[in-house]
Amino acid sequence: MMRAELAQNFRQLELKKKLEPMLPVLDFIAWSLLKHNQDVVSQLWVLSKQQSWRTSKSIPNSLWNWICSAVDEVTLDPMTKHAWLLLSDD
Repeated sequence: MMRAELAQNFRQLELKKKLEPMLPVLDFIAWSLLKHNQDVVSQLWVLSKQQSWRTSKSIPNSLWNWICSAVDEVTLDPMTKHAWLLLSDD
């Protein structure tokens, strides 16, 4: 490799190291811009994470808070439950 190519490769590696920690921030920005389409955004985000080769082991806090905000109470009827679903009294 020529000296200029090596220098360019080092610059690209440095740029990648600087950009990688920004991915959660970019996820948040995308979410905040598209939050009016919440169902579509969440499905697309999950699909993109499933299709990527490298995913982080954690969900960004902004996304986790959004997921948790969608909590609702659910009452399950034991008479109409799926055969594989086990319900306890509590």
